[in-house]
Amino acid sequence: MNKRLIIKIFILVLLLIIVIKLFFSYHYYEYFTYYNQKLIAFIESFHPYDDLVFIVIQIFQVLVAGALSAEASGVIDGYLYGSVVGTIYSTIGLSIGSWLAFLLPRVFGMPLVKRLVNPMTLDKYDHFVEARGSLVCSILFLIPGFPKAALCYIIGLSQMNIRKFIVVRPLAGYLVPLCFP
Repeated sequence: MNKRLIIKIFILVLLLIIVIKLFFSYHYYEYFTYYNQKLIAFIESFHPYDDLVFIVIQIFQVLVAGALSAEASGVIDGYLYGSVVGTIYSTIGLSIGSWLAFLLPRVFGMPLVKRLVNPMTLDKYDHFVEARGSLVCSILFLIPGFPKAALCYIIGLSQMNIRKFIVVRPLAGYLVPLCFP
């Protein structure tokens, strides 16, 4: 192993330790707990249609390019419905939202995408998606924390057809729970 790589790994681990320490020292985790409790109470208030409300929230989570963290909704779906049913509900909502986020740019074009996707993200991945194709897109969907909602809009501007997207997006969505249980 070369010396530069060891230094980079050391700095990364050190930064990660500092971030975790600050996260717990300043009680930032309470924000996520409070937020999740409010959202759970909101969803449960629609009983017996709370499962449909959760799916609609997942759809809108994609359509507003990640307003609700996918990681947070993953905790919520497991809490409300259990891991299997919650994953199914999440997958349904995220798939529908992703398909809509793919189709909307085909109708409304770049002006819509510019309003919904961070300009830096758009600049960074617009040409990358076009040049690299569906395999790279499916890999990007597997990366936790990657702006998947924005990627759906960007792919909607590309030449990828809907059939290929329907395979790429949900397939990656099904693999994530298997890779990161």
